Amino acid sequence: MIAIAKTGYGTEVIEIGLKLLSHDVILVGCFFGYLLHKGKNLKIIYSRISVVLAIVILVALLFLKWLLKFNDWGLLNNVFAFCYGILIVNISTNRRSIIKLENPILNYLGRISYGIYMYHSIFIGLGVYLFGSQLSTGDFIGNVYLYAFSVALTILVSAISYQFFEQPFIKMKEKFMVVKSSSKR
Repeated sequence: MIAIAKTGYGTEVIEIGLKLLSHDVILVGCFFGYLLHKGKNLKIIYSRISVVLAIVILVALLFLKWLLKFNDWGLLNNVFAFCYGILIVNISTNRRSIIKLENPILNYLGRISYGIYMYHSIFIGLGVYLFGSQLSTGDFIGNVYLYAFSVALTILVSAISYQFFEQPFIKMKEKFMVVKSSSKR
């Protein structure tokens, strides 16, 4: 960024670069990773009041963003990152977290998640092609069609792909493994 500033393009290039890179938000994530790795101050992060406070702050800020139609958040992005950090650490590592994501539906979606990742853009593109005329007018029902179509087809194709394509490879992999994996499939 300093090199760009010396070229004479001005501060707007630096501002755009900082907005695109969001190093500060990445550093907040690194901070939570460090705390988790070192096991320090997890009592504060694991406390119920921290989780509830993070949720309240996130909902309030998102509501304000919607209400005020405000897009330039600057340092408030760090508040978002900090709140999300508290929630992510709690959900992923705290067995006594008030937010539980363990359930059969989410576990199944986790198993087929590679297919969801691989196929979602295809079905979003197909949905935009099919429902494009309704989307261009800003029609709410067009968005409902697009999302319902994209999500339903993505999950359906991912489930079929997992059953008939991924699982045979997973079983084949197990025959050649030297050390057995501890993942449950």
